[in-house]
Amino acid sequence: MNETGNRYALAALKDKRATLAGGRAADAAADVHFEYGLSDRTTLVMKANVVYDARAGTQVQRGVHFDTAWTGLRVNLRRWDHSVLAVQATTGMARTYATVTGNPIVTNGVAQARLLFGRGFTLANRHSFAAAEVGWRWRGGAPANEAILDLTTGIAPWQSALLMLQSFSVVGTGQARAPYRRYDAHKIQLSLAQNLGEKMWLQGGLMRNIGGADAGKTAVILALWWRF
Repeated sequence: MNETGNRYALAALKDKRATLAGGRAADAAADVHFEYGLSDRTTLVMKANVVYDARAGTQVQRGVHFDTAWTGLRVNLRRWDHSVLAVQATTGMARTYATVTGNPIVTNGVAQARLLFGRGFTLANRHSFAAAEVGWRWRGGAPANEAILDLTTGIAPWQSALLMLQSFSVVGTGQARAPYRRYDAHKIQLSLAQNLGEKMWLQGGLMRNIGGADAGKTAVILALWWRF
């Protein structure tokens, strides 16, 4: 969860209907994620996201557009055995996509706080781990504040790889701001990360919407992780 040093990751979510905040869908999305270890306990985290629209709408132009950007800190609260408990707080900006039909598009402040717990263990003589993140996302505008629950488990099928199963759940809380209704989204992701060298990993897999917004849709994820 937190190691001293630099960590850099570039992830491209290749999906013809990638779901965005507010319910609109883009043709593809890409994330850039950066982490820097300030100390043994504290990590600087930064993330930016852009989306690509192949078709223009009433308020949406064809091309690459800004989606979200935020920064913050993750602090380890306690380590014991092979476990770690941490807290993360971030703030930034997020663009809200009203609808596919072209309602106004606005950019508002966004902030979130997360409590993270992870534990490493051995399963079938293989290195394994499990992690959970629970949090709250505040939005300065539509659609609504959100409760977050992310779960991850992984196992090393061989020494230079990691097979991971993850679930991501977001639930809109309270009264959604117009023109939205209360919503939720639940996704699962299966991916394999392969070590390409001392400092580089390549991750690929599938993400499936299993409930809530865009249920039944599948995305392909491809990520390159570089530590230096």
